[in-house]
Amino acid sequence: MVRKSRAVQPRSPQRDESGLTSRELREFIGWHPPKRKPRIYADMDVPKYLIDYARDKLKWDVFWVKESAKLTEQHDYFHFEKAKQLKRILLSFDESFLNVRRFRLHETEGVIVFSNPSKSRQDNLSILNRLHVLLRGALRRIPQGMKGTKIKVTTRGFTLTYLSENSQKISEFIPW
Repeated sequence: MVRKSRAVQPRSPQRDESGLTSRELREFIGWHPPKRKPRIYADMDVPKYLIDYARDKLKWDVFWVKESAKLTEQHDYFHFEKAKQLKRILLSFDESFLNVRRFRLHETEGVIVFSNPSKSRQDNLSILNRLHVLLRGALRRIPQGMKGTKIKVTTRGFTLTYLSENSQKISEFIPW
């Protein structure tokens, strides 16, 4: 018995309402933006245990002022400018960095201030973990990252301060 061979036609890709093939749709859904590590410039008042945790557990790129003898004697404005020059987010326990007249929003790569830091290591580490989630989302979704943004964090939540599209200062409290 002789079998007849017939030409096999390639199947046309199935398309849904969006016009995407199933393969294109799977690739789109499975796509994730690139991960960017937070680049931090930590002021000298940030405790060592937070620096170690940020580096070891959260895998942040942290430049800590206390590790350089020349930088420990500098003023706040110097650190603000240095963080901007190095394109790093300034991390501090000093609330003077929240002053938008002295440290202008549009000039910053981002400022995070622990306000009324807890005496408890556990509370401060918990806040740092919450910040990690917040920063990871900001660095993935927003092209400019934290540029022009200040965050004041407490154990109850955080206050986000930024400039709107028409250069109005906006401040909003967001509970954890």
